[in-house]
Parts: sequence; structure tokens; C-alpha cells
Amino acid sequence: NTGSVQQSQTGNYVLSGTAEHPLVIDGTVAIDGDVLINGYVKGTGTILASGNIYVPTDLLYADGPSTFGIAADGTKNALGLAAGGSIMIG
Repeated sequence: NTGSVQQSQTGNYVLSGTAEHPLVIDGTVAIDGDVLINGYVKGTGTILASGNIYVPTDLLYADGPSTFGIAADGTKNALGLAAGGSIMIG
């Protein structure tokens, strides 16, 4: 069910994906704290933070060649971010 929280975590998190090892997002994750996220993301889902979300550098979908929103293996890529505090993008 994509409308429900499928996982929750407490604490502050740094999430960083690379082209070879992207962050895999699947559903909704609630984090009771702050989140810093950057790099490559693959999958569909939402990150909810009770605090702030920081995007200090590029945040990119792990898309296949010449496709937007779809990975090379056919996975759809879409990420939502919501925060109880601020979302700061640098």
C-alpha cells in the first residue's frame, strides 16, 4: 500500500547513493529526525522527516540511458520528500 508508512526509524540519517549503488526507495519511510540525502536514487516512494531534510548536492534518479524516470531494468523512479521542519536544497 503506497499510501501508508511501511517503515519508520528514529534518529538523524545521512543517505548517499552512487551510480553503481543507488539508494533504493520502496514505499513510504517515516524518520523521526533530520535527513541528509544526496547522490543517486532508484525506486518509487516518499521520505517523511519530522525534522529537516537537507539536499546539499545533486540528487539524481538512477535512470537508464535516454530515459527519464525509468531505470535500465524498468524500475520506475520517483521520490517525494516531506518534512515537519524545512527542506533545504543546495
